[in-house]
Amino acid sequence: MIPYVLRGALPAGDYVITASGFQPSKDAHLHADVTWHPQHGADQLIVSADSNYPVGSDAGVPGDIMGTFPGKAVPATCGDQLILTLKMVTGSTGYIEFGVGMSIP
Repeated sequence: MIPYVLRGALPAGDYVITASGFQPSKDAHLHADVTWHPQHGADQLIVSADSNYPVGSDAGVPGDIMGTFPGKAVPATCGDQLILTLKMVTGSTGYIEFGVGMSIP
């Protein structure tokens, strides 16, 4: 989980999510969720993404998430959080190196 403290509301728009690294068996499948965690009330899912490079692709490594994903508006207040959660859904080995990035609207 990677939390980000918000200063206020976010408009609907594009979330750019990048998650990649070196996994020796090159058979990973990752899932990412961006969740709004208000100070008061229940968490709300804003956007989800899955690995988008197939095994054998020349464009990236299987397991990588690299793309732009549309998300809904977030009526957040100062102090609420956005939380990026990444899960390795499948894969026969763990990652040796791993990097994550996200841009918000």
